[in-house]
Order: sequence, then structure tokens, then C-alpha cells
Amino acid sequence: MALLLPITYAAAGLTEPLWLDELHSSWVLSGRWEEVAPRAAMGNQTSLYFFALWILTGLTGQSEVALRMPSLIAWWVALVLAVHCILAATYLPSLSSGAAKKEGPLLRKGVTAAVCQHAFFWPTLAVLGWMGLDRIQVFYSTEARPYAMVQLVVLVGWYLLWSAWRLGNLPLSAAGGGGRPDVRLARLALGGCVCCGLAVWLHLASVPVVAIQLAAWGWLSLRRPVPPALLPAGVLFLGVLLMGAIAWDVRGLAVEVWARRRQWNAFAGDTALGHLVSIFPFLPWIGAVGAGYAVSISAMIARQLCGDRPAMPRPPLEYRFAAAFWGVAWLAPLVVYWGLTAAGVAPLLHSRYLLPIELPLAIFSIILWLHLPTSWLRTTVFLGGLVGMLATQGTLNIWADGYVLGWQRGEDWRAASRLISRQWRAGDRLSCWAGLLEGETESVPVDGLMRAYLSFPLRGMYQVRPATAPQGVDPIPLVGGAADWRRQWEAEGAVPGRMWIVFRGPRRMLDEQVERLERICAPRWAVVPRSPAQPMGRISVIVLDVGPFEES
Repeated sequence: MALLLPITYAAAGLTEPLWLDELHSSWVLSGRWEEVAPRAAMGNQTSLYFFALWILTGLTGQSEVALRMPSLIAWWVALVLAVHCILAATYLPSLSSGAAKKEGPLLRKGVTAAVCQHAFFWPTLAVLGWMGLDRIQVFYSTEARPYAMVQLVVLVGWYLLWSAWRLGNLPLSAAGGGGRPDVRLARLALGGCVCCGLAVWLHLASVPVVAIQLAAWGWLSLRRPVPPALLPAGVLFLGVLLMGAIAWDVRGLAVEVWARRRQWNAFAGDTALGHLVSIFPFLPWIGAVGAGYAVSISAMIARQLCGDRPAMPRPPLEYRFAAAFWGVAWLAPLVVYWGLTAAGVAPLLHSRYLLPIELPLAIFSIILWLHLPTSWLRTTVFLGGLVGMLATQGTLNIWADGYVLGWQRGEDWRAASRLISRQWRAGDRLSCWAGLLEGETESVPVDGLMRAYLSFPLRGMYQVRPATAPQGVDPIPLVGGAADWRRQWEAEGAVPGRMWIVFRGPRRMLDEQVERLERICAPRWAVVPRSPAQPMGRISVIVLDVGPFEES
């Protein structure tokens, strides 16, 4: 029951209005099957996730819940797997040593209810507390994008690699399981390669962490080669076929994304430590656990100086092995992501790209935390980590601004669409300024697929559909500033007339653009706001009368 709490907690955000990135998903799914891949590619996304979601929404219809539920389920499964990894590395190995060896049936049939309750409490408490206060995890747990799915697939890949390493480095009694070791290792390797392929197919930003996993598999195979006879030719053929299909699908997109990677500098190019801590909370937990060990070691030294000879208990081999493995699983990718960004190769320091390595960080930190000697010290460190999480991620400031669970994204495109649909008149026109990076370099007039892409927030689920135009209103994309707006309108014959503008930004910025528009359009056109701009979260809506300029 405890593991149902995270999914219940995060589900509060399922019905929140979609924000810009999610509206790209909605636009992709609004097209025909053959349009899914090109539309996804325009947002630097691969097609696998969207093809699956296209099939799902074809059965259920598009809604906030339908678009977000796959991410929520994937996030919950990842949390369950994280708890399992912690239990497998901490409490369960201890049952195979000491007095537990006398309880042979425990090792074959599982542990007793009392042991389960005690073992389950601390890891579950830690995972729930971490994920509940981590605004990044909660945000992406209900994001209609592939990031939660990538996190799950990467974690499964690490888990399979860990299982293979246990098989190759630990005694069979500690590694667990039965059957021939080489056959089991072959199965784990095949599963790991499939996870690597799926991770890349879900999102290209997973390539660095996938490369590390593949390198680890290669090193493991050199240390303990698998006889080819144990891998059926049919399975190998299917594996090669899958990898070939993935490479074929992403080859063109990879080239396009690589050419556009400099655009990410605006949101993923900051390599400062403060920025890194704000998007990846390694410092609060590693700092709190390190402080806990410092206190524990200091107390032990003090007791030794007083004549007592206490010794910190040496953890089992599996415990130490797991801590080292999961430490590498989060630290090595983090160093690679930071190095690629700092070297100017590709800006990758954004929370969405680092999300797949946060659960390995959580597993590593909790494994170390559980080895602290006393309950009071564990409790203190746990509370200290939570406080550090709130402070370093700016969570308190975000809460103070009103962005809490159920209202995290703050872009109410849904309300804007409903307002315009209610007040629409025959002859009205609609414009959309989405603030996309691609629009900064686009020249007007915008046409073709780019025209649809730059106005996608009002083309999917939230397309304006007034009673007089049930088929939906075709929005005009706006790029640049007021002068570009005027040229786009004139190119499309949208003026004179009444013009609705949905602007992704605060009302103040929209008012400034309207003032510039009034000056630029004179003396040919007179631009008169019908009413003040209306804020709807982080977007604003205004309606203008654009007509021939009349001298007073």
C-alpha cells in the first residue's frame, strides 16, 4: 500500500492544463500516422513514444489524463524498482550471513513478515520523501513527454547490468537466482542491449548514459565471455534487427538535432555549480549523508579516546558492491553530461536530460544512509536532506509563487482557447506567439510545416473551435517582434479585421508589443485594443481591432 502513495500524490497534476512542450505532443498526435514522425522531429523528438501514444489516444481520445498517464505509470514502476534495488543491496544480503544462515527456508521462500516490515520501512520512507519533495521528479511524472519512460528504461538497464555484475563478481549464493550462470548472463546482456536501444529510440539525449552502459557491458563480456553457443541464432538476429531498425529510424533526426544543438544553450548550457545543484539534487543528499558519516566516525573516535574500542560494523560484500555500482551509475553520466556541455560539444545540463540518472543517485544515497548506525542519526540525516532539497531547488520560492502540486506548469492554454471560442465572431482571426527558439531565426512570411509548428499550441487539443467554425480555427504563427507580426498578417491577408493574440509571456510584455505595433502600423493601420490583455497563468490573451488609419 505504501508504494501506491507516490502515484496517488503525483496524480493531482494529471488534469492540469497542458503546457507548451506537452502541446507539441498533442499536435503530433493530432496528425495522421505518417505525420507523427515528421512532427515529432520538429521538436527534437524521436518517434517511438509518439507512435505508442498515437495508438493509445486513438482508442481513448486526447485528454490531459490520457496523454499523461503513461508517464505516471512509468514513474511509479521506476520507484518500485528503485525500492527493490535498495532492498536487494541492503537488508536481503544480510539474511545470507550470520544467524540467518540457520534459517535455510528464508533464503528459498523469502523473508518473514516481521523482517519484511522492518526492511521495507526505511527504504520506502526515503524514496517517498525524496520523490515527494523533488519538484523535478513530480513535474516529469505527469509530463506528456517521453522523459519518465526514458528514466524507467535506463533504470532497468542499470538493474540488468548490476545483476550481471553480481553474477560475475560475487559468489553465486550472494548473487542469487538459479540456473547456469552463463545462460543467465547471456539473457541479462540481451535485455541490457534492448534497454539501451529503447532508451535511444525514446530520446537522443540518453546517448551518453547509454554509451556508458554499453561500455560496461563490453568490459564485463571481456572479463567473463559468454560462449556463443548459448545465444540462439534467432535471438541474435532479432537483437541485430532491433538495433538496425533503431539506427534507421533515428539516423536523419540525429543529424538534424546535432545541427540545431546550439539552440539549447539558452536553457541547457549553464555549467555553474549553482545551476547544476538546482536541476540535479546531488548536493543535499550526498552532503547530508556525508555529514552523518562524519558525525558517526567522530563519535567512534571520541569513544576510542575515552578507552572504549567500538568498531563500525563492516557491511556485507553485496552491500559494498552495490554502493560502488550505483555510485558509478549516477556520477559517471553526470561527469559526461557536464563535460560535453562545458566543452561546447552539446548543451545537456537540463533537468529533463539528467532525469534518468537521478534514481541511481537516490539508490546510492539511500544505500549509504541505511548503513548509518543509529535510528536518530538516520532520521536527522533524512530531515536534513529534505531541507536541503527544498533550499537548493528553489522549491519554497516556487510554492510561494503559487506553483504547487496540481498547478506546476502555469500555462493555461485551455482557458485561453475556451475564452476565444466563446467570444469568437465571424471574420475574426487568431494569432499565436509561442516563443519557440526556432522562431527566432525564421523569416516572415512563415509557411509550410514550419507555419503549423510555430503555432502548435492552438492546433492540438486546445484548438479554438467556436460554434461558427466547428472544424477549428487556423492560427497564424507570430515570430520576432511587432514589425514581423505586421508583415505576417499582411502576407496572409488577415488585416483589416478583429485579431485575437495568444501570447506566451506576461501581460506586461504583450502590452509592450501592442504599443510597438500601434506605432509600426501607423499610418496605414490603426491598432486598437478592445480590452486590456488578460493573463492566464504564464500566457496572455488580447483582442485587437486592426483597421484603416483615420486622421483625427
